Amino acid sequence: MVHIMKSEAIYLVETRKGQLAYRHEEKYLISLKDYTILKNRIKSLLKIDKNTGLVGHYHIRSIYFDDRHHNCVYDNLAGIHTRFKYRIRYYSHDPSFIKLEKKAKDNHYNRKTSFRLNKKQLDCLLKNDYLFCNKLDDPLANEFFHQVKARGFSPSLVIDYDREAYTLNFNDIRITFDTNISYREVNDSLNTIDFGYVSYLDIKHIILEIKYFDFLPNYIRKVFKQSTMTRTSLSKYVMCYLSKNGEELL
Repeated sequence: MVHIMKSEAIYLVETRKGQLAYRHEEKYLISLKDYTILKNRIKSLLKIDKNTGLVGHYHIRSIYFDDRHHNCVYDNLAGIHTRFKYRIRYYSHDPSFIKLEKKAKDNHYNRKTSFRLNKKQLDCLLKNDYLFCNKLDDPLANEFFHQVKARGFSPSLVIDYDREAYTLNFNDIRITFDTNISYREVNDSLNTIDFGYVSYLDIKHIILEIKYFDFLPNYIRKVFKQSTMTRTSLSKYVMCYLSKNGEELL
């Protein structure tokens, strides 16, 4: 049984004006009942994200890398202050826009960086062929190649979920609800990657994320006052890895 850690993440990200600034990110587990209530409240205060489809959400697929000892999992569980992880991400079942991202943590401060991949390069990574990364004119791609060689990183889990997102221009506020989270181990072909999923978070649990620059206004903070929300610093990757291995979260 794993107890959920509580903390606030602060990420160094690029604003819409092209400047670097620190963004606060809060993550919670909420019930289906609270999700329904909060969604209706948020709708009256924020706009639906422009990427949202007619079904009211968009799909996200992440492919996480880890070493043979799964240190990315255990560093997160242990609360190691300086750590990093790599993942591939693309949206709405469309691998025409693919990114490899690095999320690095240094105490309470975090930074996200990324570089673009094409479908052929994605297929190479799923087959543990990383040589092209060292030939790209991109420092993150080169770093990823050397980390793979030094630490033995390889694709670990594919995680899929639906995201419902709401935004407000003030302080670039973004509130998201992640549902239908599922996972599977990686194979070397996107043609078969959709089969054999194991559902992770059941319908009783939704992941709520609140993101903003500077501060969250009180009138929005009050929306969450009456809800039961469990704050967590565990990533979806860690949660799904633990679920795959029969661990129960508190």
